[in-house]
Amino acid sequence: MHCFLTIFLVLFPTLLISQSKYNNKITEFGIFNYAGKRGVSKQMEIPKERVDGQKLGKILSLHPPPKTVKKIDLSKRNVLVGNRGTRVVIPPNAFQYSDFLTAKGFATVHIYEVIDDFDYITVGINQVVVGEDKKQSYFELGGMLKVEVYQGNKKLKMSGEFPMIADFPDIYPGTSFHIYHINGEGSWVKKTDFGSYEVHKPKSEGTGKLVVGSRKMKLTSQGWWGFGLPRSETAAFKGEIKADEGSLSNLQVFALGVGFSSFISKWSSGKNFSINAIPGRQFRIFVADEKGSIGFTQVLESSTQPGLDSLPDSPGNFRKEVPSIELKKISPDIFSDRDRLKAYLGLKTLDFEVDYPD
Repeated sequence: MHCFLTIFLVLFPTLLISQSKYNNKITEFGIFNYAGKRGVSKQMEIPKERVDGQKLGKILSLHPPPKTVKKIDLSKRNVLVGNRGTRVVIPPNAFQYSDFLTAKGFATVHIYEVIDDFDYITVGINQVVVGEDKKQSYFELGGMLKVEVYQGNKKLKMSGEFPMIADFPDIYPGTSFHIYHINGEGSWVKKTDFGSYEVHKPKSEGTGKLVVGSRKMKLTSQGWWGFGLPRSETAAFKGEIKADEGSLSNLQVFALGVGFSSFISKWSSGKNFSINAIPGRQFRIFVADEKGSIGFTQVLESSTQPGLDSLPDSPGNFRKEVPSIELKKISPDIFSDRDRLKAYLGLKTLDFEVDYPD
């Protein structure tokens, strides 16, 4: 018995190493795992850069989402409505100076709302979240909000005792979004689960416009908040870009959801590209260079087969090929005008009214 135990202890680590080598293969593309039932999967690295530090190309950086600016009396309860319909309630004495004394007098409030497709591609925020299991997922999106309060050029701090309350337009009713916030390290972190915040359904029919309800969000700090539903399964597209050879470096490639909100972006060089997507959904793919050229596809259906853009094609890693994308120079009178650029790209602004809770 003692002899058998000795042999087992000697051989067991070797067996584990052999199985690990069988299940995992180290290549130039990363560590691939072959043990899963769905085929090849990659042990994706946790992003090291801030999600709110995403680089934007020349054209898109010209058009950040517009902000609503309001003046308030800090000693009073203030009810504000953003340009896109978000209602923000700011309680009295909710802000303080850097020395922790309660801020007094008047202040200026900046409200940023991200709702439409064009908002997502121009805001410069990566829509990727890392869960408690350390796995990376892409968001299905329900909108984003940032509220900041200033006196002069100095941003005030929230006291922490009196949160702001926002009623955000519910443009995707029935979707189980959680509430996320970008923390001090620049990562999306979940703050509230779906079912733990109030969802208000509209009671009125409006005046011909779409009428939406609202989702209630408690803002305990300034900065970006958002409604998101992580999607851990990944599909992939691949294709070819047609352009002058000199235009095929520093290309921003992004996949934009159709009929739902999803924004997945990366930087690429060369005539061949690949990009991830949420499986089994409709997308359009856009490519923009640094010299004022943009190309895009019509509506595409992502595959239900698993795939990652950074992995080579294999029986377990499928990248769906799409029609070639031709980069075309855009005239300055189009790319310098937000509305004309949106129209050129075929992106619309959702027109709606918000029915708020009492």
